[in-house]
Amino acid sequence: MKEKKKWLWILVALAVCVGGGFAVRSLTAVTYAEGYLFAADDRLLHARVIPGKEEVAVELEEAKIESKDGLPAVIIEYHQYKGTVDGNSLLLQTKEGEKFAATVDQETLVFQQTWLEEYGPETRLLAVQAADYRQKMEELNRRARAEAEEIQKQIAEQKAQERAALDKQVKQFERLEADIREHIDYIADYQVAEEQAAYEQHLADLQALHQEITAMGPKAGLSATETALAESLASSMNMLMDGVHTLDDKVGKKAKALAGIIDTLQDDMEQAQALWEQLKETHLDVGKRGEAFAETLKAGTAALAEARKNAAAADKMLKTYRKQAEDTYKQATAGLAP
Repeated sequence: MKEKKKWLWILVALAVCVGGGFAVRSLTAVTYAEGYLFAADDRLLHARVIPGKEEVAVELEEAKIESKDGLPAVIIEYHQYKGTVDGNSLLLQTKEGEKFAATVDQETLVFQQTWLEEYGPETRLLAVQAADYRQKMEELNRRARAEAEEIQKQIAEQKAQERAALDKQVKQFERLEADIREHIDYIADYQVAEEQAAYEQHLADLQALHQEITAMGPKAGLSATETALAESLASSMNMLMDGVHTLDDKVGKKAKALAGIIDTLQDDMEQAQALWEQLKETHLDVGKRGEAFAETLKAGTAALAEARKNAAAADKMLKTYRKQAEDTYKQATAGLAP
């Protein structure tokens, strides 16, 4: 009979222990929850109150979303405080020796002073079972992963945009380089040396014919043969003036084309230089590429100087040579007018 009662009490004791899985009874008869939890959007603070023979311990597990390698991640820190208990009151101490008070019962754990950054006085942790805490941790990890994935997506999109912008700049730079080389070639097609030589020859021929006509004297004193010769000379001068007008048209077109090429070439070179300053930091072969571009700029600068020289020569022909030719023709033929 005594043996049966002994086993009965053992079973009752086991039932109490198993049935009280949510709570732990301290030596002071205060019942503690299995755990306590403070939950916010970006953090969890879980505490366990562990009674001892002479003191009480509080173990904290702080899980919070922070930046790690530039991405949100759950960072877990552990803290342990020891102290004394008096009923529901705890007097705890940090490793550094700082003391702070708390109250505890089966439903709540309340820290009455600031003991960790970001947790003010009267921070309240509510009783929680281990399964519920694990679920909260899973939710916090999912939130961190979702935030990290969103940031990674934004970073990927930004990099894609940057690559697209860089590709666009590279293509623009290559197009400008090609345009520069093309305009350098164009300038070679707009030399005016031949036209200048032809102009000067026409001026010399006009001057020579003018002198012949002048040497013959006034028309009134000329014989019929001399008059016919003078008129033939004047006709030759007229043909030369037709050549001058043809040269005017040709040189005028070249001058107009040169003006456009000079403006375009100079603008292309300035744009290409500005783009190169941006691209050279990212170009994999900046040395060779830079040397090639420097050669292009050098050739472009020389071509601009040549183009301006030709443009000035064309302007002189149109303004000076043409007037000289017209004046010479008028003086020579004035006395031959009927």
